[in-house]
Amino acid sequence: MSGLRIPFNFEKPYLQNAFELFEMSHYTFNYDIKALILFMSMEVLFKSGDRCGAPGISENIASFFENDQRNFERLYCEMRVFWKIRNNIAHEGSSGLDTSKIQKLIKKLRRHVRDSIIEIDKIGQEKDEIVDALKNKFDHIECPKK
Repeated sequence: MSGLRIPFNFEKPYLQNAFELFEMSHYTFNYDIKALILFMSMEVLFKSGDRCGAPGISENIASFFENDQRNFERLYCEMRVFWKIRNNIAHEGSSGLDTSKIQKLIKKLRRHVRDSIIEIDKIGQEKDEIVDALKNKFDHIECPKK
């Protein structure tokens, strides 16, 4: 820890923006807003070009984290559910989740954002290069309806 410099400064502006949103999520007491800020951070990291909607962003995230089709499908479907929650917050003003469920969501989102920032920083490429490498990594799937 002695070599750690605070504040962090990332070379890539998109990483800096994602990190600042991640940090900002710690400074509000409203759980829905915490979650929305973390979703914004994920969008900064994984939204690109023709992959700008929930399916594309979810696919990018799942492709980034998973290395086999089965785990990809699981995470992709989980992200699609998360993005419905995100849309509820952004467009309706509330996630509709009880306190325990939104806290669990925030914990998962924080882990994904933190791990993404660390790994993308190690890769050292521009966002478009990273997202292009994720395209068609796995077969497209449809999530089961709930």
